[in-house]
Amino acid sequence: MTEKQKSSSFTHPPHSRRSTGSPILHFHAQWMVTFAQLIIDGKEHGVHTFLLRIRNPDMSICKGVRVEDMGYKMGCNGVDNGKIWFNNYRVPLTALLNAHSNLTEDGTYTSAVSSKRGRFLAVADQLLSGRICIAAMCLGSAKLCLAIAVRYAATRLAVGAQGASDTPIMTYQLQLRALLPLVARSYVLASGLNFVKDQYLRTQNEKKNLDAAQANQLHVELVILCSAIKAQVTWHNNETANISRERCGGQGYLAVNRFGQQIGFAHAGMTAEGDNRVLMQKVSKEILDIFTKLMTKGAPAPQTPLAKELAELMRLKDFSGEKKLTDVNYLLHLLKQREAKLFTQLGKALMVKTSQEKKPLFEVWMREESDLIQGAASAFGERKWLQVSLENLSSSKALDQSSQSVLSDVVRLYALDCIQRDLGWFLSEQVLPVDQGKRVAELIRDLCLSSHSSSPSETKAYVGDHILPLVESFGIPDEVLAAPIGLDWVKFNETDNRGEIENLRALL
Repeated sequence: MTEKQKSSSFTHPPHSRRSTGSPILHFHAQWMVTFAQLIIDGKEHGVHTFLLRIRNPDMSICKGVRVEDMGYKMGCNGVDNGKIWFNNYRVPLTALLNAHSNLTEDGTYTSAVSSKRGRFLAVADQLLSGRICIAAMCLGSAKLCLAIAVRYAATRLAVGAQGASDTPIMTYQLQLRALLPLVARSYVLASGLNFVKDQYLRTQNEKKNLDAAQANQLHVELVILCSAIKAQVTWHNNETANISRERCGGQGYLAVNRFGQQIGFAHAGMTAEGDNRVLMQKVSKEILDIFTKLMTKGAPAPQTPLAKELAELMRLKDFSGEKKLTDVNYLLHLLKQREAKLFTQLGKALMVKTSQEKKPLFEVWMREESDLIQGAASAFGERKWLQVSLENLSSSKALDQSSQSVLSDVVRLYALDCIQRDLGWFLSEQVLPVDQGKRVAELIRDLCLSSHSSSPSETKAYVGDHILPLVESFGIPDEVLAAPIGLDWVKFNETDNRGEIENLRALL
């Protein structure tokens, strides 16, 4: 809130408000960036960002500021550890971060963004790099869980065919069926995340040389990609950590083996830099807007990558080849059909309910069509990351034939897993014939086979035989893995260590 007569501003909420910050907010921070409504002489101009000093150089709290700790968290205690209030707290005009809007000493306000909502989005979109970072950290966490669980399963011996404890549990279908699809999803999400990173850099470099409309469209597409990858990676992290813990039995329940820590990290990731479900609403909203522009009479041809992709999706034809579930291109086509159909259903539902039934858009969007909104966004993400992975495989010149074959099976396993997770939809919408729907689980089981657990067959892929090298290729150093069951757990259990690693080097 500012007064024209004074070259200063102050915040004065009508009542105490709480905002959360990082742990350094409570203990160490002298400065913070906050979102706040800018009000000039009683007129609101939207949410802006301000750089505020909250502690003096001697670390005492500034006048008008109140800071408190928020207490312990579930598993990732370094998240959101601060509460802060402002009351009649005056700051200089230079506190306004003015990349998009500016305020002069005489109270004149100017902005490159015309609407208040646009200014809020310009501020909120600065979180994009944070979403990429969270996705990267949580994908690393998922890989860590899989590396620990697979290493343990490869060395943990249990009853074999002759009744002796001579068989690694990794050869059991129970283990392979639970863990290998998660490994496959990790590979595909890694391809997707690398693609998003590349697009982020490309957008930052190219938008400076584009006209305003194209630059804005590139930015919107980046918002879609960052939101989708962050949500789907962090959900994957949570699922992977829980399943990996369970497949390691009682050893997985010990804190020293780190699964509990990773579950806590996953929950932090699902909430930080945007609640996942809210981000998926954003994905659906922005994609619907692109579809609407593409369908507008006289609309120019799409110029940006995602718009071109969605334009092709609108014109999706029947699959031209033989419809075999062993053909990953057919599986990709099925995911494209799901995506196109869900967005078509969502667009029609919104149009009918708002135009014909005269319901407010908020009512329809927030209270009636949440399932379609979430399903469409998820369908976009799963299809997009599969398509990126296939493009990477087809363009890679560094892979030998054996590696190419294994990774192709890994990507196919991911595609089949996507279909199985939503098999009811594919069957009820008659996108997939019933006879093929019955085969999905069988094909996944075949891909998860180990040659140790079945009679040898030239028609089986035996991807299960490669699960250990697949997780070793994550490249996680033993010092970082640091879980006894993923190292020399026999040696770890030789002494009464009370569940603590006393000498990590001895286990390496």
